[in-house]
Formats: sequence, C-alpha cells, structure tokens
Amino acid sequence: MSHPNHLQAVMQKLLADHGEYYPHLLGQRFPHILKRIIAYWGKPEMDGYLDSLMAPPQAGAKGFPQEAIFEIVEIQAVHRAMFRCESPVASPQADKAPLPDSPAPLTGAEHEAAMVFDRLHRR
Repeated sequence: MSHPNHLQAVMQKLLADHGEYYPHLLGQRFPHILKRIIAYWGKPEMDGYLDSLMAPPQAGAKGFPQEAIFEIVEIQAVHRAMFRCESPVASPQADKAPLPDSPAPLTGAEHEAAMVFDRLHRR
C-alpha cells in the first residue's frame, strides 16, 4: 500500500503548475481513488473513470460527500485543460450537422467543471 505522503507528492508533480487543485479529501479518505487518478493521468481513459465516479451511487451505496465530488470535478477540469488544449478539428460531416436550438442545461458538476476550466485558461 502506498503511503499517503507519497501519493500526494506524485499527484502534486502531475498537477505541475496547478497544485492548488490537489484533491485533499480524496487523498485522505479515498486513497484508492487517488491511486487510480494517478494511474490514468494523461490517458484518454481518465474522463470515463472520473465520469463513473460522479455517477449516481448504486442501490445501498452511500456515494461520495459533496466536497469529494467537487474535487473530482476540479481534477477533471485540470486534466482536460492540460491534455486537451488544442481546438478540436471539425469533420466535414460535423459542419453539415444541424445545430440544436438551445444547448442542454449544465448539471451542477458540469457547471463547476466549466468554471474551473475557464479559470485555468485565463491564467
């Protein structure tokens, strides 16, 4: 089992200039989650993993405290900012697709992620 200080040091290194987003609660109460985040860092599987953490809990499960969800959302936003900074390349089919009348409303977690992402890109 990894020592919590070791996990924190590894995660801080991965976060580089975004150390203020270190997930303290996850590191303290859910070190197994932090280990997976470290393992998926920089990989395309990260989004799916983090999305699965934010899914509604299964019957009988407690789910995460709200502060842990916020940390997960922040980590997802930082990860996206660090590894998907380039503008997506539109395909010819995408240019012909009809645009929706209005965008779907953001969930609380999506809104929080958008705010963190925006703060990261204003630096």
